[in-house]
Amino acid sequence: MDCLYDVLKSIAKEYHETPEQILKNVQETIDDAFQNPDPAVQEAWSRIPYRGARPEAGEFLLLLAEMIQREQFAS
Repeated sequence: MDCLYDVLKSIAKEYHETPEQILKNVQETIDDAFQNPDPAVQEAWSRIPYRGARPEAGEFLLLLAEMIQREQFAS
């Protein structure tokens, strides 16, 4: 998770925010997207592993990073 925090610090610096605010913004976006009633969106969420009632921002960002990395190595 330290690597994630380093990335968040870099993004926060670029956007003149704190890492905590960036993470909060990501969580708000996840929460909004998670509530989308579109069946295709809900089906996509069903394929994403997460703990708890809905994805947590840090866990989700790490999952996305892992997916991107796997895709890059598969190419």
